[in-house]
Amino acid sequence: MGLPLVLLGLVFAGGLTSNAAGATFEIAPEGFSAKLLDAEGNPEHLAGSHPDLKIDFALNLEESTPRDLIFELPPGLGINAAAVPRCPPEVLEAEEECPPQSRVGGLETILSGGAKTELSLFAMDSAPGQPLKIATEVSFGPPVTGELRPGDFGVTVKTEDIPSSPIVEGHLELWGVPADHQEGTGAPRRALLSAPSSCGPLTFGFKTRSWDEEAPWQSASIETEPLTGCESLSFEPHLGLQLSNPEVDAPTGMRTELSMPEEGDPDGRSQAQIKNVTVEMPAGIALSPGGAATLSTCSDAQLGLGNDAEAHCPQSSKVGSVELASPAIEGAISGTIYLGEERPGQRFRVFVVATAAGAAIKSVGALQVTPGTGRLSTVLEGLPPLSISRLAMVFDGGPGAMLATPLTCGAVGAAAKFTPYGGGPPVEASAAAMVSTGPDGLPCSGPPPFSPQLLTSVSSHRAGQPTTFSSVLLRHRGEQVPSRFSITLPAGLSSSMASIQLCSAAAAEAAACPEDSRVGSVIARVGSEPSIATLRGSLYFTGPYKGAPFGMLLKLPAVLGPFDLGSISTRGAAELDPATGRFIMSMDRLPGSLEGVPVRFQSMEMKMDRPGFIRNPTSCAPSSTEGLLEAEGGATASVTSAFRVSGCKKLGFKPSIRMALVGRRELHKHGKPGMRVDLRLPAHGANLRAMRLFLPRAFDFSVGGMSEICSRRDAIAGNCPPGSRVGGVRARTSLLKEPLSGSTYVAQPPGEGLPDVWTHISGGGLEMNMRGKTAIRDGHMVIELAGMPDVPISSFTMWLGQGSHGTILLGARPCMGSRPRSFEATAAIDGQNGARRTLRVPIGIKARCSPGRE
Repeated sequence: MGLPLVLLGLVFAGGLTSNAAGATFEIAPEGFSAKLLDAEGNPEHLAGSHPDLKIDFALNLEESTPRDLIFELPPGLGINAAAVPRCPPEVLEAEEECPPQSRVGGLETILSGGAKTELSLFAMDSAPGQPLKIATEVSFGPPVTGELRPGDFGVTVKTEDIPSSPIVEGHLELWGVPADHQEGTGAPRRALLSAPSSCGPLTFGFKTRSWDEEAPWQSASIETEPLTGCESLSFEPHLGLQLSNPEVDAPTGMRTELSMPEEGDPDGRSQAQIKNVTVEMPAGIALSPGGAATLSTCSDAQLGLGNDAEAHCPQSSKVGSVELASPAIEGAISGTIYLGEERPGQRFRVFVVATAAGAAIKSVGALQVTPGTGRLSTVLEGLPPLSISRLAMVFDGGPGAMLATPLTCGAVGAAAKFTPYGGGPPVEASAAAMVSTGPDGLPCSGPPPFSPQLLTSVSSHRAGQPTTFSSVLLRHRGEQVPSRFSITLPAGLSSSMASIQLCSAAAAEAAACPEDSRVGSVIARVGSEPSIATLRGSLYFTGPYKGAPFGMLLKLPAVLGPFDLGSISTRGAAELDPATGRFIMSMDRLPGSLEGVPVRFQSMEMKMDRPGFIRNPTSCAPSSTEGLLEAEGGATASVTSAFRVSGCKKLGFKPSIRMALVGRRELHKHGKPGMRVDLRLPAHGANLRAMRLFLPRAFDFSVGGMSEICSRRDAIAGNCPPGSRVGGVRARTSLLKEPLSGSTYVAQPPGEGLPDVWTHISGGGLEMNMRGKTAIRDGHMVIELAGMPDVPISSFTMWLGQGSHGTILLGARPCMGSRPRSFEATAAIDGQNGARRTLRVPIGIKARCSPGRE
């Protein structure tokens, strides 16, 4: 980013002559010189001083005359346009004299015949945005224009198509402090010229060509002795900061203003010029994903860096504006900030384009993001060596702003580090702004709240039917950002893990799960409202993770407009609650940022939409989805969403049951035979909720031979000791490919009475605990399995041991003559839909019966 400091209006005049084609034309040997002189006319080598400038040239013409004269001034040579009053252009048009206070130097030309012309140079009025303009006291001859060189931002002064005039010499002088040369004007002493603040030789260039057809350019250059004293120049830059929106968690524009003190002492030295600047934005000011998602980028070719052609960046790449004021320019120059196309190692580039006096001024900077903190810095390096009084960079505000305010109220501070030309030490400066209002424009104080919301929905509310299930976590504007969460699905909402291929641990770790492990979609809205970006991804089921039988992978490709930031990948544990059968997923910490870009989740929807994967409960009892969320700051919140299905009464419930006594050696009076119970339930009907078995009066409950009884705590945790085992259990469910199996234990009841009978089954990564109660009612032994989870079980087999591990005491002879005695139980079986089936169940006996033996 650079702007011209001087456009000199120099005029050359003389009589008209004709040129002979092919005539010799050249710069005379040692015919070009340029000097910086002090008040006594001696060479001036002090950086930042205010010397006079003298340029001399000489030409060998023979029969040719000069057509174009071009002078290349060194970069950094400063001119203060406000040093003298201006001469209005109408004065010259009326061929009147300019005020003597506006005189800034002189011009002398010598023709081949020896005729000499001496003219005074005056500062002229210039249009807003134009640098200093100079002319002679009489308006004639061709115009002289000034252009910025794209490479070093030095000024090139040229006069073209000079009327054929035999100029053999020219002497140009500009005064460092014009009032010191003006006689009797009483003008205030102010410096017009300032030597550069970079030490080293100054290079002046001179180019010319004649009117001869296809005449070649002639060139010469002169290098002055090096400047000195750069390190001792004063350097006192300041920083200003403004936010366009004072609300928390909102899109905002931001203005950072760099300024330098006004030059005052003409006998002193100017301030060093700014070379590099890094402005660290306030902590909490973040790149807005929503703003970035609406942008495109400008390519280097569209910018045209290194040439003065007009930039052709797309409007959609515009992110802000720039304002620059310099002592050499009338008024401020404005320009545009574009988002530049990224390069390897340079993710966020910014292009600054401004136009002054028809010249396009371009510069490349960067937005750097500090990893971990997400703190932004604007970096501008290699600024043009100009005397800048003010440089403001403004990032646009509004809904599509590229920046967003912090989540907390209070003062926010920016810090800048300035490096001067000339090798002096860097200088630091700071500035602050206020974030003072909450989302509703009300004053805010204290830490931000954390009250997220949970919304759920299904594609079908019909009980027992396939459905999709969607859970949405919402963060309200101005609240803390969730960092981790767990969700417990409604009771009875089952997932068919048998229908998917689990993603391997290696693939999950690499976030590269195959499609056949995908169970749903994820939609996340990130950013600060109303500037929101939508990310779409997938949810996968994985193998065991962190002690849980299953895991989950949440993967969100993070493509924001032109930027591909990779993906947000978070793993989690997935399991069924052994007591309730409810599905629980507990996700790991969500990333707070991605490549330094903060990820402010506004909502996250997880939709399990794989066909056939989710099935509704078969109970129409009210239920809920429950979540526990933790914010980045440590705050926690519990959320619930009501859930209910309908149509339970329409579900079929036709269980069938068989029972048998086993263990022939124990099939005698006072024996302890085993007992087997087989329950079958048809598919697509209501799930089993409870089962009560009323055994014949001849059956009694006995645990006298047991070596151990499981404590209630261990029974609930599924950790009963082997000595309390009295049988086994086996079940099949559509959730898994393989069956569940386990053991039956006797355990302490919650109060007085007979021991409980607990079953613990597992398989395929799932575990379930079911409590069974025993009682004696009206002389009948009753075994009750109650409160079973709403899980689709197609078959359930339980057996109780025999002999020393038996719990059934047979109080009657099993035979009646040569035939087994007929025993019958009553089974009361309840479905999750409220249906009950009472069945008379014969108990099969394979006793060895013969006449005379009972």
